[in-house]
Amino acid sequence: SRKRAQSVKQYFIDKGIDPKMIRSAGYGETKPKVPNTSKENKAKNRRVEFELTGAMLNVQIINR
Repeated sequence: SRKRAQSVKQYFIDKGIDPKMIRSAGYGETKPKVPNTSKENKAKNRRVEFELTGAMLNVQIINR
């Protein structure tokens, strides 16, 4: 989960977003959305959530 979060962070950095404006964290099994009791549920828990605050972003950069 930490690797997934870092990959998304790196994607935004590669697209020109200032690294100082991005935080990433992996929560692994500590914050599942659904119980990890099936293959389908495990897939649902492999996710990245992010919040953009206090920054003007160039939407074209993110949409590439």
